[in-house]
Amino acid sequence: METVGISTTAKLDDSSWAALGRAVRRLEEAWQNGSTVEFDTLLPPSCNPIRDRVLIELIKVDQEFRWRRGEQRFLETYLREWPELGDSDAARVELLGAECLTRAMFEKLPRSEELQARFPSL
Repeated sequence: METVGISTTAKLDDSSWAALGRAVRRLEEAWQNGSTVEFDTLLPPSCNPIRDRVLIELIKVDQEFRWRRGEQRFLETYLREWPELGDSDAARVELLGAECLTRAMFEKLPRSEELQARFPSL
């Protein structure tokens, strides 16, 4: 079931791309400086149509940095923290694909049985 408002293919205008870029840069800088930053401080308000796109991109960046430092954080953790993404098959598929790419970088690619057990509906 696709949640209204979550679109992984939505076109972004220049100001939306700029807002997305700023949020991602702030998260990357926090990771590089060894500090923490809460996603809430980086996300547009819930009424903003690009909020979900920004959240998805922040999760991808956060997950890669965590795996890089040895913290194997799986998609399910993010879905518990951000339940608004859980009803969107498109968001889950995109984020699971990103997790697989991240894990491949660290030679920990999941087996199909693992993915099937974790996300049987996908």
